[in-house]
Amino acid sequence: MLPLAGHLDVTVTATAPVIIHGDRYVDLAIEADGQRSAVRVPMHALSRMPQAGDRVRLKVLLGQVDTVEFLV
Repeated sequence: MLPLAGHLDVTVTATAPVIIHGDRYVDLAIEADGQRSAVRVPMHALSRMPQAGDRVRLKVLLGQVDTVEFLV
């Protein structure tokens, strides 16, 4: 569902914090255009912890989320 590069506006439907070998991530369940998916985002890409219902823009580079912007 993620592009190789660019951005995607989505709605967060659920979140789950994850720690892998001491690195912190957040698994996001997302929905865009009626399609549901999940992405793993590094904590440094977030300005705050997302919550279900948040609209966010995922900025993607090489198929990985590198920035999350909260939309109002």
